[in-house]
Amino acid sequence: MTERTFANHLEQFDYEDLFTDLMKSEQRSVAWRAYYGPRADYTYPDPADKVQASWPEVSLSDIPLQQVHHDVRLVDCLRARQSNVLSAMGEPWHLYDLAALLSLAAGERGQTKTINHSDASEAADVSMRTYPSGGALYPVDLYIYVRDVSDLAKGFYMYVAERQALYQIREEITESELAGLFPMTTFQMDANNSFDNTAFIVMLVANLEHSFPKYGRLSHQLALIEAGHIGQNLQLVATSMGKHSLPSCGYFADKIAEMLCVGKNMYKHIVYCMFLG
Repeated sequence: MTERTFANHLEQFDYEDLFTDLMKSEQRSVAWRAYYGPRADYTYPDPADKVQASWPEVSLSDIPLQQVHHDVRLVDCLRARQSNVLSAMGEPWHLYDLAALLSLAAGERGQTKTINHSDASEAADVSMRTYPSGGALYPVDLYIYVRDVSDLAKGFYMYVAERQALYQIREEITESELAGLFPMTTFQMDANNSFDNTAFIVMLVANLEHSFPKYGRLSHQLALIEAGHIGQNLQLVATSMGKHSLPSCGYFADKIAEMLCVGKNMYKHIVYCMFLG
């Protein structure tokens, strides 16, 4: 896949160029059905296609939701939610904490919905999750780099909600390699920027393979919105558990894509990250 870059550093801040792109993507009332209406020629993703047979599985299905303060009011979580600097982290994380976080913030919620295609020729039984998704296609995948979680080996994992499991896709990397994935730690943009107290990093990857045939250009916007929903869930659940979190869009997409082995897939794009500790 050919890598595209800006001609110079000023192009990144050329609003007219951005405005042109926005105008191409914004939905208009004129001929909306012809140009912007969802298409029927699409399929729902198969969980089996996400996983390679060689990836070790860590099942989360039998882990009880411990250490989650169910009596914490939503209003209290909303008011307490904040983005913490990396140096302010350091709360201990166990596998059961991570399992609870993923289940509540990005897991299935025990309800299946039959969704008909717009031409009513096909239907799919889709398991609903704890966040909204355009057409229930759930294009955003969660990848996790585990740095310091008790009872879980260090390394890169993919979370598959349909299977309530983590799959290790790569073993641990050095602290230097990890720091090199993000500008804040690469360039030491602040004295607080160190992963010494970080337990794990969640990387949200938009996979547009199934949503683009239905929504076209809108699929990218829908994926960004979905990533925001997941990010808010992660922070609220972490807050209820007395943990710390920091959302970030400051990352080297090319380096992370290489680590996650998605760099050669034209449909997969890193869209959001979350540091937790």
